Amino acid sequence: MSQKFPDHIYALTSVLGQTPPMKNLSEFEGFPDQSVGFARGEETPAAGGLGDSTRPYLTKFWFHPEQVGLLVAPPAQGKTAIAAAISAHLALGHSFAGLKMKRSCVYYLAPEDPNGVKNRAYPYLKDYDRNLVPFSIVSRVPNFQDDNDIDNIIIDVNQRKNFWRTQNAFVVIDTTNLAIGDADENSATAVGKIISNARRIAVECQGYVLFIHHTSH
Repeated sequence: MSQKFPDHIYALTSVLGQTPPMKNLSEFEGFPDQSVGFARGEETPAAGGLGDSTRPYLTKFWFHPEQVGLLVAPPAQGKTAIAAAISAHLALGHSFAGLKMKRSCVYYLAPEDPNGVKNRAYPYLKDYDRNLVPFSIVSRVPNFQDDNDIDNIIIDVNQRKNFWRTQNAFVVIDTTNLAIGDADENSATAVGKIISNARRIAVECQGYVLFIHHTSH
C-alpha cells in the first residue's frame, strides 16, 4: 500500500517536480488534536491565502497605518541604509523588495546623522525634483517624553501630508536613544510613555512610526 501524504506535502513535492503518491483526504484527519496543548484551535497556517487582503497599508504586508515598529541591530549594521531605502521608495510610491508601496509622506527624524540619511536616500531620489518628493529629514532632537514635542510633530506631519496630498505618513526616529530625553530605556514606565506617544502620532497622522534602535555588540 502506498504511503499517503498530507495536502501541504503533496503540494510541495509537486512544486519540486516530484510525484507523490495519490493523496487520500480521508486519511489526513490525523492533524494534532486541537483540544489539547496551548493553541486550542487559535492557530493559522502561515502559507496560503489571506483572509483580510483589503487591509490598508503603506507597504503591503509590512507597514500598516496606526502601528509602531522597531528596527533593532548593533551599530554599523546598515539600519539607516535600510530605513532610508524604504523611506525613499515610500515617498515615490515605488515597490520595494517585491512589495507594493503606497506613496506616503516621510518625516525622518535624524538627529544622529541627517547627512548620512540623505546620502543613503540619494541613489533612489537623485533624478527627482526635491519639491515634489514627500520626504523631509529633520535634524532637531525630539523628546518622546515631551507631549509638546509630540503635538508639534503631529502638526508637522499632517501639514506635510496635506501639502503633498498623501493619505499616510511614515515617521522614522533614528535613533531611539537620542529621542527619549533623560529617560531610562530600561524603565518600563518611561518606555511605556514613549511608545504611547509614538502610537499617538501613528493614529493622528494615519501613519507608521519606526524606531531605529542600537543594541550592544
